[in-house]
Amino acid sequence: MFYLNRKIKQFYYSLIAFVLIIAGFAVFIYRLAGDPLPEDRRFLTQSIKHTAMGSIYDTKGTLIGCGEDVGKECWNPDYAVALGNLMGPSVLLSHVNSIYSRVYFGDILYGQKANHLSGHDLLDVSGKRVGGNVTLTLDAELQNFIYDLLVASYPDASAAVLNYRTGEILALVSIPSYDPSDEDSLHLEEREDGQTIIDDARAVNKAINELNMPGSAVKPLIYTAALEYDPSLLYEKYTCTGSHTNAVGITVNCPGHRAHGTLKDMSSALAVSCNGYAEHIYEKITETAEGRAILSRVLHEFGFDSSYHYPGLRFADGIFSGLNSSPEMKTYSVIGGGQCRITTFGLAAAYSAIANQGHMMEPHLLKSCQYDARSDSIETEIRESRQICSKETAGTVLEMMKAVTTFGTGGTMALDGLVVASKTGTAVHDNSDLETLWAAAILDEDEFPYVVALMIDETNPAVQNSSNTAGVAVHDILEYLISH
Repeated sequence: MFYLNRKIKQFYYSLIAFVLIIAGFAVFIYRLAGDPLPEDRRFLTQSIKHTAMGSIYDTKGTLIGCGEDVGKECWNPDYAVALGNLMGPSVLLSHVNSIYSRVYFGDILYGQKANHLSGHDLLDVSGKRVGGNVTLTLDAELQNFIYDLLVASYPDASAAVLNYRTGEILALVSIPSYDPSDEDSLHLEEREDGQTIIDDARAVNKAINELNMPGSAVKPLIYTAALEYDPSLLYEKYTCTGSHTNAVGITVNCPGHRAHGTLKDMSSALAVSCNGYAEHIYEKITETAEGRAILSRVLHEFGFDSSYHYPGLRFADGIFSGLNSSPEMKTYSVIGGGQCRITTFGLAAAYSAIANQGHMMEPHLLKSCQYDARSDSIETEIRESRQICSKETAGTVLEMMKAVTTFGTGGTMALDGLVVASKTGTAVHDNSDLETLWAAAILDEDEFPYVVALMIDETNPAVQNSSNTAGVAVHDILEYLISH
């Protein structure tokens, strides 16, 4: 009877897990599609027919775009391309797609908030109806710098910069991009139902909407879960022979089958990015039900296999095991392959919690807004989203990432006189020799509380690696941040 009950419980738990995975995947697809927010957007398409868009400013008050007239919007030519796929095409052309800031803040920019909340009409001195204004946390100059830095050499890249103390998003760069003043250049496709949709990669901001395998950049997140489960795993020893075969016979290799030899602890393993050590730690965590539960919880809090919503921001959710929870897929996900996927923004947000003593401040794009010309500006409140791990665990992982900069693969991200914690990652494309390169860094400085994540896709491993390519670019971004 006990054996039968155990089998029934196992079936019951498996059924619940399957339903939750299906539900999570459905939510992911819904979010990735960029469907309108739960707010009633029916009126937005009506508002734009008789209301000129208000103004969009960056964090320093630089004008990004504004409505010259109803249906006619102009964009600052100095920043238009670098911000193009974040601002998005016109509301009607995008079909009220809320992955774009112009739509997400459309209820302010096209006057819906003013109509409902302020009670003011929107007529300006010329008798034209003008919507409200938004000021974003973005730094247009930083956005431009990163765009120019990358576009000259990399046709497929994205970057995200966050202030980990406040949650402010300073940059979301995606290459390629386009000029929103030239929407006619976008490639459109007419569907069978007669609806015209945008079919152009330039119109998608990859930093928030494209999922990629993170490679070894996921290891600090795995180790965070491991130390939450058992802090003594920090001192776990391991001998790397260049490959690791787990209990079910799946073999994972270190790059080039390189044998790292005896690794005295987790920090030394992270510094050299040993895949075998990561698999060994994963086996230690998943030996017990408690370990498996903690791993699932921590990864969920980091944004994997979950669906978090932040005001003013639409993004694709990360995946760790996804719908395929086979041992093989989970084995490869541990080293950032298999089913494991994350956006550039998602990695930056996850690292921001490690930088901020285990607390992830709620990432946000909206700094302030003004519902109409006669209303006061309303500042965005800084809110703490959630605690992902203990202060002690975050501090330990942060120290390990500093060692990556000092002794390991993150050396190209080092800055003289400043403390930088970092991690690199490389993921090999399926059925291809091309690679996805990652580099991310945390400035552990009170004056410069920034985290930078960078992804460069479709690279040639014969001449490019995560250190000499993505790492060097992150170094240049860090230098810009401390000098401006």
